[in-house]
Amino acid sequence: MARLDDILASHVAQGADTADRLLGAAFAVLNNDGKIIYKGSSGRADIPLDAAPYDADAPTLIMSLTKLITATAVLQVVERGLITLEEDVRPLLPDLAKLQLLRGFSESGEAILEENNKPITLRYVSAWFISRVRITDASGSHLLTHTSGLCYDLMIPDVMKWSASVGRKGNNLAWSIEGFSTPLIFPPGEGWMYGSSIDWAGQVLEKVTKTKLGTYLDEHIFSPLGMTSTTFWPHARADLKDRLAVTTFRPVNENGDGEPLIAVPNPAPVEHEIESGGAGLYSTLSDYTKFVSAVMRGDRILFQKDGTRELLFAPQLNDQQRTSMEKVVDELRNAFAPDLPPGTPIDFGFGGMINTADVAGRRKKGSIMWSGYANAHWWIDRASGVAGVLFVTVLRDPPGDPIAIKLYRELEEAVYADVVKQ
Repeated sequence: MARLDDILASHVAQGADTADRLLGAAFAVLNNDGKIIYKGSSGRADIPLDAAPYDADAPTLIMSLTKLITATAVLQVVERGLITLEEDVRPLLPDLAKLQLLRGFSESGEAILEENNKPITLRYVSAWFISRVRITDASGSHLLTHTSGLCYDLMIPDVMKWSASVGRKGNNLAWSIEGFSTPLIFPPGEGWMYGSSIDWAGQVLEKVTKTKLGTYLDEHIFSPLGMTSTTFWPHARADLKDRLAVTTFRPVNENGDGEPLIAVPNPAPVEHEIESGGAGLYSTLSDYTKFVSAVMRGDRILFQKDGTRELLFAPQLNDQQRTSMEKVVDELRNAFAPDLPPGTPIDFGFGGMINTADVAGRRKKGSIMWSGYANAHWWIDRASGVAGVLFVTVLRDPPGDPIAIKLYRELEEAVYADVVKQ
């Protein structure tokens, strides 16, 4: 395990020079029993040299690492029978129901919109459901797998053009209903695009449980697992607000070289209308590994049935959706799949992206993974009996920090060489 310590230290600033370095990083490795077999960290939580260490207990904005937790919570309420995976959720969420399809722009620049007549479900519209309710269009939409037609507006130029044309003020980082209310960029079920689908799934959970998402997570996941530092509202917590890891940004000069890191305002709003099930949580490595541990060992705190847990790992896409996802990933590989070599066959489950073939020297077929906007990452490889979680907090434009990616790759390779020993 000393090798993992060395890798962390080699990618983290040990002094004032932060060029081509991270400010701080923390990493953990777990086995199939959910036991932590390695936990280490290096660096500091803020720019000043005398800042607190960035360790496993540093509160960090985890952005899209939130999604695995929200997906788990949604599957819990499905397991309890409060909603089905095939149910059209538009009647529950009028704001979602009124979203239209963006079909382009007129010569004068006016957005061309049309009504969406397809159901939006958590998973798919099954043949049984279609026959019972006489739906003639069998294509399914998936809030839990990003095939609903929803997107993050800041990623899609046409949606930003629409936003400007209607005088819209918010965006997806506002964490509001307006911020997530964008036109669909394809009919539900007919493509794949990363976006606000999980945020809307969190709103579905609130409707069927009559409980705020954060309250539900506290009662059904965080408190039972002892995740005492995980919350949507760290600034309201005296034990967290003054310890938050700073958000850093890596400028890139005209030669493509990394400049020293700078501290930047947190991209997440302190006050927000809704609790973002897609990107809103703050956590610590110690807390997040408690959750991953529970997933690995099949803890009944999360799911009463093994079949429900399997939905996190089961490929969900049809051929059209998979082809669409592959195109998106190829165009933005550093953001979506920097840890998978180009050409690796992929799919998407409720838990995250799945590699459907072995990655040589690393994770096995059927592993799942995801990452966050600030470059934190996780993977779960049940076939090899290992999972890894990396916490960092660094932004870059375009997304995908090369130093964090290199660190993550070296850590994973070391885990498989020294721990899994394939």
